[in-house]
Amino acid sequence: MTGEPGIGKTALAVRLTGVAEALGVPARWGRGSEREGAPAFWPWIQIVREQLLHPDPADRKRLERAAAPLYRMMPQLKRPDQRLRTAPAPTGGSADDSGEARFRLFDAVSSFVRVAAGERGLVVVLDDAHWADAPSLLLLRHLVRELGRDPVLFVVSFREAEMSPDAPVAAALAELASGPEARWIRLQGLDRAELAQYLTAVAGPTGAALAARIHGATGGNPFFAAELVRMLRSEGRLANGAALADQPLGLPRGVREVLQRRLDRLSVASRRSLELASLVGTSFAAEFVAQASGAEPERILGLMDEAVGAQLLDQLADRPGWFRFPHALVRETLLEGIGAVDRLRQHRRIAQTLEREWEQTSLEGADTPSRLASHWQQAGDGPRAIRYARMAAGEANKQLGYEEAARLYRLVLGQAAPGGLDAAGRCEVLLELATAEYRCGNVRQAMEAFVQAADLARRCGQPSLLAGAPLIVQDIGDPEVNANVLRACEEVLASDDGLDDGVQARLLAQRAVALCESGRLEEALPDSQRAMQLAERSGDSELLAAVLPARHLALAGPEWTLERLGLAEQALGLARSTAAPIQELWARAWRTDAFWELGDIASVDAELDRLASLAHSLRNPLARWLLRRLQAARALMAGQYEQAAARSEEATAAVPRESFIARILHLSFMACVNADRGEWMDSQRWVVEARPSTITWSLLSWSLVSAGRRDEALAYYDQARASIRRVPRDSRWMPTMVFLTEVSSQFDDHETAEICYRELLPFEDRFATSGGGTVACLGSVALFLGMAAMTLGRFDDGEVHLRLAIQRNTAVGARPWAARAELAMAELLCRQGRARGQALDLAQRAAHTAGALGMKVLRARAQAVIDDIAAAKGLVLLSRREREVAALVARGLSNREIARTLFLSERTAENHVQHILTKLGFGSRAQIAAWAVAEGLSTPKRN
Repeated sequence: MTGEPGIGKTALAVRLTGVAEALGVPARWGRGSEREGAPAFWPWIQIVREQLLHPDPADRKRLERAAAPLYRMMPQLKRPDQRLRTAPAPTGGSADDSGEARFRLFDAVSSFVRVAAGERGLVVVLDDAHWADAPSLLLLRHLVRELGRDPVLFVVSFREAEMSPDAPVAAALAELASGPEARWIRLQGLDRAELAQYLTAVAGPTGAALAARIHGATGGNPFFAAELVRMLRSEGRLANGAALADQPLGLPRGVREVLQRRLDRLSVASRRSLELASLVGTSFAAEFVAQASGAEPERILGLMDEAVGAQLLDQLADRPGWFRFPHALVRETLLEGIGAVDRLRQHRRIAQTLEREWEQTSLEGADTPSRLASHWQQAGDGPRAIRYARMAAGEANKQLGYEEAARLYRLVLGQAAPGGLDAAGRCEVLLELATAEYRCGNVRQAMEAFVQAADLARRCGQPSLLAGAPLIVQDIGDPEVNANVLRACEEVLASDDGLDDGVQARLLAQRAVALCESGRLEEALPDSQRAMQLAERSGDSELLAAVLPARHLALAGPEWTLERLGLAEQALGLARSTAAPIQELWARAWRTDAFWELGDIASVDAELDRLASLAHSLRNPLARWLLRRLQAARALMAGQYEQAAARSEEATAAVPRESFIARILHLSFMACVNADRGEWMDSQRWVVEARPSTITWSLLSWSLVSAGRRDEALAYYDQARASIRRVPRDSRWMPTMVFLTEVSSQFDDHETAEICYRELLPFEDRFATSGGGTVACLGSVALFLGMAAMTLGRFDDGEVHLRLAIQRNTAVGARPWAARAELAMAELLCRQGRARGQALDLAQRAAHTAGALGMKVLRARAQAVIDDIAAAKGLVLLSRREREVAALVARGLSNREIARTLFLSERTAENHVQHILTKLGFGSRAQIAAWAVAEGLSTPKRN
């Protein structure tokens, strides 16, 4: 639900939960907090805490078991007698590990909510979601997906107009509201008749004219209207509604002015106390306000009672001595009235009081450092703001609230100058910020922070400060950011001032990654090798695991398949020795890639089974994404297009929708699916728009040619062929070359075909796929060599390559690629004008496979070959069985031998021979034999 303040979002949710509870369905509430000190996942902490306080007696034990992991991951849920101390954020650990930890938290909350819902159901209200932290909304998105079949209703209210469109919270809410399981309710103001009815209910009959005037002043907003009526009543003007109809109301349209008038009627002391309370938060304890103001608690309680009487405060019935502002506008109006100097003074008092309370009482929460950081920042005390912000960021990291941690680290950096944070301290905070941003999935922001840290470490002559850098990041994506990362690494490495092996290994590995992304593989190879040597010499298994991916990326070209298989074995050993399942996941994905290149599909299937088991035990989005991607490629190889598309969709759905890599890989994969089916989707052009390069130009030209759209393909093909000599030999090289090979054969481009043939020839025994993360396996490389040889007129070479391609693709069940090879072989024989019988068999087999799989364009091409052969008199008069009999006659077999070979009766074999003689107009078996040899159905009989 969305709408302006006071429109009735919370009131509607209250009414809804009342109906639910009357039906026996409990409701649990969590509210976003506009207070910056709120901890990560604050709304969910409230929801879980409320459920634990009011469980269903029948499910109490199950609920306690489900809550057990949450006590570890959400410290605020601990019992009041368990004192909680903040600690620095843990150092080290990979970003994959942190992602796994966050998923375990999400999964634990999902299990808890499922148990809480039971069979009777549960309503979960997330109020004021525009103030919720980003991790809370990511958790909500997870729950909506995971609990789709459970009896849980999520009610989310927020102010759409108060969020920046590019804010993470806005993006998350928009995605949730646009999903198929969501109903979007935009609350509007009451119309005149509705407002008149409402005013009658809250204030008695007001008359149509007055109701119309109030509607004009408030836009039908029920809160604004009620406030206006309260003011009119307090001034004694409501009694004479008729007179009011002819008098100016004396009020501006804004409700803040209405609230301001009510505040003006308070005593000075009461208003001052409320202003201090408004800086504390939405709700507060009177005792805390008394301590912060230096007044007696009884005095403050009396002042609060005055505000309650003026309907500017609500007393919390379940928490004696606690109060809450009834609406955010009341608090906002108070905040606007506080002067700058007074605001600084009041924040200092609040911070000092909170600090004393935190040190003296055992009832503090993990959010206290964050609140202290916020208040000290607004009090102008930089050093204290920095101290508490870093403590709070550490807590946020431990609770997997990486977005909150990143916000706090940015707060620290903003206070660096007034807080006296030296260069070493800023470098540490920048690295901590880089880690938090990377764990949020913000690769660009992470690498920008890393670059700043590296520059700072170099300028202050302390490169050892980078020892804490946990980042060796692939898929940076942005060329400008990648260039900055490369420059930062190079400058620090060039200084070579006291770099220990760990720092040097990490910097070399990160530079190798940046060089790979820049296409500078020749420079990346020695960097990645040196990083491996330093890591191995250090004996630090965590460091070795961190640099292995950089080496794997540098060796992604087809020459290094066996070396990458060795790296996968090494990574698998490290994963087993350190019990690191995410590392095992990547190691097995690397093994799968290598086995695909080698054509060892049995090993591919074995690794997929292991990955499926691992993904099931991890229940991790990354694991599901990797598994479904590889399963999609396996289905595509077998021609199971519906299953392939479904698996790729499932892979994409497993990770955040904003994931650039997931989206581009999915669209690239679907381009391969559609190419096989002879179809085209215009959305595929986004691949080129996102990453214009030789690989994407060649992919789209191949896809368009495969869909029969040659004219559209030509523009992309021309761009790709112009840069063919500059394609780096990385994971993109092999797909680029095979795409261009097939398209060059369609355009009869000898120059490109010659380049492709020469480059691909050393890899005839391989299968065409990428070495750094398989998107699709395009069958035997021999097929593309055969195509290139045909284009170049080297028919003998082409026949050798194509026969090998038919044999290899058929052996591994790559039906689409076997059909392509059979059709290419049939076309080659037809172009030579020989062996028409064999060409017909090949074309018919290709047509049958294409028809069965739904390869429309390939089937049409095969039928065209069949039709061309049919135009030649004689051959097509014979059935397939008769052609088989003719071939055996040419080998000198008798009718009895033919019958035994084909499992026929001798009489049936004799009839076939007679039909052949009749159809071809021959008079002897010798004529049949000579004809069969000429048509390529058989080789001459040997003595």
